[in-house]
Amino acid sequence: MQEATPTRLCPGMLRVLTEAATSGCCCSKTIAARLDMTPAAVDQHFCRAMQCLQADSRSGALLKAMIGGHMPGYRLTCPDPSPGGDGPMQGERQAAVRESDIRH
Repeated sequence: MQEATPTRLCPGMLRVLTEAATSGCCCSKTIAARLDMTPAAVDQHFCRAMQCLQADSRSGALLKAMIGGHMPGYRLTCPDPSPGGDGPMQGERQAAVRESDIRH
């Protein structure tokens, strides 16, 4: 049985993912302009991050990077599903996380 190797993201991938989290936009042109890169370089960093994190989308890679602790300073929060906090999911985390739940 082969051991899982820890996922390591290069500095370029982290810069792109951090900018996407900060700006709330995963658009290559927007991120490229902000980081003084070409859109092709941004695409390449996203593609590699998606492969490393086994994500099938840019936002999925961003969420997995946050959950995996690759982006210190970012955390995910899930709102309490019931107004009183004593609903059936009390003490449990919601399985689905929306992009609007990301806090910096």
